[in-house]
Amino acid sequence: MVVEVTSDAALYFGHHGYPNDDPQLDGIFIAYGYGVKAGVTVERMSNLSVAPTVARFLNVPLPTAEGQPLNAIFK
Repeated sequence: MVVEVTSDAALYFGHHGYPNDDPQLDGIFIAYGYGVKAGVTVERMSNLSVAPTVARFLNVPLPTAEGQPLNAIFK
């Protein structure tokens, strides 16, 4: 039996009814642990800021990222 696990993504526009290029499309981001301020609530976070924020948390340079780290969550 052959099961196809990949397919052509030429018409892929996003998930759950939203286009992936929608500038209003934000994700959910929860940070907890050493170096993260307790009780901080951020009104909004762009999906482009997730990778730079995780990189800063891990102290890994990410100079070509489009977004900016969410500095408000760090001690």
